[in-house]
Formats: sequence, C-alpha cells, structure tokens
Amino acid sequence: MTIKYSKVDKEELNRILEKHKKWHKLRYYFEKEEEKELKADLSYADLSGVDLSGVDLRDANLSHTNLKNADLRGANLASANLASANLQNAKLNGARLFGAKLEGAVLENADLEGANIDFTCLPLWRASLSADFDSRQLKQLIYHVVKAGLHSKNATEEDKAELSKLIEYANQSHLVEDYGDVQEEHKSRIQD
Repeated sequence: MTIKYSKVDKEELNRILEKHKKWHKLRYYFEKEEEKELKADLSYADLSGVDLSGVDLRDANLSHTNLKNADLRGANLASANLASANLQNAKLNGARLFGAKLEGAVLENADLEGANIDFTCLPLWRASLSADFDSRQLKQLIYHVVKAGLHSKNATEEDKAELSKLIEYANQSHLVEDYGDVQEEHKSRIQD
C-alpha cells in the first residue's frame, strides 16, 4: 500500500501552526465547533525535510504524516497523534513526546537524544529497531521490560533469571523515583 501525501507549502504550514497556537490557548476556556477547526490537522501531509524545531504541536494530528528528515528538535509534540507517521532520520533531540501516540510510526535512524518519551506508545516493530535512543531512554525501556517481566505470572523462571541480570541497570532509570526499585518490588511479590 502506497500512502499518498499532500504537499504543504511553507505559507500554508505557517497558517496551520498559527491557528493551532490559537486553538491551544482557547481550548481550556471553551471548545466550540469553530475552535476545533483551528486544531492542527497535518495528517497525510508531506513535511519531509521541513524545519519544525521548537514548534508547539501539542495534541496535533500528524498521523500518516511524512516527517522523514524533518527537524523536530525541541518541538512540543506532547499528546500528538503520530500514528503511522514516517519519522525516518528525523531529528527529535529534546522533543517533548510525552503521551504521544506513535503506534506504527517509522523511527528508523530517528535521533531521540534528550526527548521525553514518558507515557509514549512506542512502536514495537522493525521500523523502530534502529532508532537512536539515549542512555536515559534505554534505562527507562529496560526498567519497563524488567519490572513487567519479573511481575508477570506468564514469564518462566528462566525468563525471570535472565531479566534479573538487568535489575541493576533498570534501577538507574528515573522511573525508580515514582515507581520504586525493581528488585524490591520483585522480592515483595515473591513473599506474597
């Protein structure tokens, strides 16, 4: 299946971004039908190679958008819909992806250094295997895998033994502050 992207020129993009900024300010006070039209909908747009660094696209619809080679450094993409978006080779350094929907997104060679991926739905398929995660993010991902695996009644003892080898690394995650030490949680479950 080939996705047909629509070209968005710089003028049109700037108009959409201005309307989105206005929508974001108004949405907390009231949400009338006419204000909903201000929300950025760039789904299926071809924004390949576009500089969107530092742009506020919170809650925007970027599903199926071609963002290949786009510069999204420092962009606010919190709660944005990036499902099935092409983020191949995108620069997402320092981007705020908190709560972003990335199901089916292509993250091949995307640079995520310093990006906030808390509460993000990362795609678990081949197109995310070559994403460039930083140390903080790797510890966060391992924390989730180890904690969930050790907690799982469906994991074998062999699985748990292998996961236990990663506890020290997992406990270096920033998530320990909110959710506790993996080993302590695992020990308390064993005692139950």
